[in-house]
Amino acid sequence: MSHSEETLQQQFTALQSPSARERDRVIEELGDALEHGQLSPETCAVIGHWLIRSLGKETDATARESILNALAKALSHGRLPPTLAWSKVADELPRLSPPLLEYGIEILGACGDPAMRPYLLAQQDHPEPAIRQAAVDALAMLKSAAPENQCERGSRCACPGCEAEALPDGLFCPYCEDHHYHTH
Repeated sequence: MSHSEETLQQQFTALQSPSARERDRVIEELGDALEHGQLSPETCAVIGHWLIRSLGKETDATARESILNALAKALSHGRLPPTLAWSKVADELPRLSPPLLEYGIEILGACGDPAMRPYLLAQQDHPEPAIRQAAVDALAMLKSAAPENQCERGSRCACPGCEAEALPDGLFCPYCEDHHYHTH
């Protein structure tokens, strides 16, 4: 399937269709394109943005599941950047049924954005054991997604905020979940 600008615009327009079946069909096409297509990183990011944006507006349970499925598959293939608005997925967690909530938690763990850590920590208190376990697994996944050699306990930290200026000793690092003593 070719994903020219015109094709993408048609698909994005179809995401606004009054037919849940049509929206679900397009979401699955976009998910397949993310998973298998020869798309540029920019195109993947645009599709990811539209899927995330659609999740908050979607009322059909099947289409919501398809959105989460498409996002999860794309993340598992490294097709979506951590810079997308993953907090919009996190904001939807309270409105997801338990099976979809597990999917949403998995997505937040796989997205690579350390800002999702508080959302995942909050799920560790969920009444459902499967949700609590999904949160533990997602936190481990998020931690493993930290950039290579991001932090070493007791050494200089390469956290994003440290690049521009020296920060005080004991800064909490969202990547390794520890306090560091900085030596810059």
